[in-house]
Amino acid sequence: MSLTSYWRAGKLEDGDYYIKTSGVIIPAYFDGLYFEGADDEDIQKVLAPIPSYDHFVDLTEKAKKYDRIKVNGNYPDKISKLKSRIKHLLDLQDNQDKEVERLRELLRECLAHLSLGEIGISITPLNILLEHIKAAIGESEVNSKEFMR
Repeated sequence: MSLTSYWRAGKLEDGDYYIKTSGVIIPAYFDGLYFEGADDEDIQKVLAPIPSYDHFVDLTEKAKKYDRIKVNGNYPDKISKLKSRIKHLLDLQDNQDKEVERLRELLRECLAHLSLGEIGISITPLNILLEHIKAAIGESEVNSKEFMR
């Protein structure tokens, strides 16, 4: 139930409240029967209790923890974390690119040896191996599922 419905039902507790009367929000004390300084007919809505000073101080302290300026819908600390994470991922990508290039060089070297027939294996597996090495270094189109058999 809203504070307004509690007030209309006669169940609102005594105390200070913000009320809306004729489109204006004012503080008023409710004594259990009436709001002081306002006619019941003029009251449109009981908005909220007015906090005590101690409650206000507690709320102010809590608000300080969350008092951060938003930048484009994000908090600066969140943005810096995201930038750091992006840099880390870019570094990982760079390392992987270097590793892929190193492996391609190794495959090119293997290809050179296999093409010269320096490894003594039968021709059929050698031809399959050559095709897969060429595919790995981007010189031929081979279905990778075929290699996995």
